[in-house]
Amino acid sequence: MLAQVHRTDERALVIPTARACAALALYSPAQPIGRYALLLTLMAAHPQAVPLRALLPTGHRMPALLLLAAGLTLAALVLWSVRPLRRFAGDFLRTALTDARALHTGPALVIALWTGALAFPALQAGVMVTVARALQMPVPTADIMIAYLAAGIVAGIVPTPGGIGSVEAALLIALVGAGSPASVATAEVLGFRLVTVWLPLLPGALVLAVLVRRKAL
Repeated sequence: MLAQVHRTDERALVIPTARACAALALYSPAQPIGRYALLLTLMAAHPQAVPLRALLPTGHRMPALLLLAAGLTLAALVLWSVRPLRRFAGDFLRTALTDARALHTGPALVIALWTGALAFPALQAGVMVTVARALQMPVPTADIMIAYLAAGIVAGIVPTPGGIGSVEAALLIALVGAGSPASVATAEVLGFRLVTVWLPLLPGALVLAVLVRRKAL
């Protein structure tokens, strides 16, 4: 009997691939939607805060758009020509739509999803402001938050693991455009990435090791 329960518990921990991908698909648009909403709100309140055109020079706008269009076209052709991928994509879309409809039928789940989507970029922007104040950066708080949110969106055009490289460059350009000295902006970006990316790796690795040891993963 105990062995049967143990096997049942093990089966309960297995998440189908389509459903796991659907969960990631729901998370992926929720975070940028929250970021866009927060950015637009701050820009409406402070329209002259940051010269956003400085984040993407005029000479690079068209190549970036062409690169994005070429990537989307290539992905669509691959999905259409490879039957197993096309079947998997169909199952994934059906599961994602079903889960999205089920999620938005419960008010508590809707509040949890979209509150988290807004809270995450807001807290990250708060860390950015805190580091800036520790470095005595001569830039208003709203400008720093707008620079962070806008830089994160622009950095998404260049897909890199964890945004390494693209986020730092976009943040540096945005902060300098907001009026910060280059040396202070560089220290700000390094301090922000240290606090939000590199330091959390240690407790994350410890938690992962505990979960693996307990066979929760």
